[in-house]
Amino acid sequence: MTKRNGLSGLRVGGEHESLNALVSEHAVEQPPSSVDYDQEMAFAAVVGPPEHERIVAASCYYLSPATGLAEVGYMVDPDWQGAGLGTILHSGLVEYARQHGARGLTADVMIGNSRMMRVFERGKHSLTSKISGGVEELTMLL
Repeated sequence: MTKRNGLSGLRVGGEHESLNALVSEHAVEQPPSSVDYDQEMAFAAVVGPPEHERIVAASCYYLSPATGLAEVGYMVDPDWQGAGLGTILHSGLVEYARQHGARGLTADVMIGNSRMMRVFERGKHSLTSKISGGVEELTMLL
């Protein structure tokens, strides 16, 4: 994944081609910023040439120093749902969390969002949930 302006990018092949992840830990033209990458991170999946790239999926991570748990969120363009981007982004956040000493992750998933639940159920972590007000509150310990 390449880093630009606080986002780590996942390059995706042309329209619905196989996913081509370029994985790198090195920053590319990273401007100075006040982002604390131990407590905050975002990843993006992009398509198209660099001069016209478009974000088709994104994930974010906010670590609570008090609990050691990072709240995570995901967005996948409807045209790209089912292509495996949620799984790839979740795997990246799990690995990032491990490397940065997080105890685990938390997420809220709307009841009925079976695709996102499958992503979490297949993740390399434990998973517990409770239902509150139409939302599944998940805790994933690493």
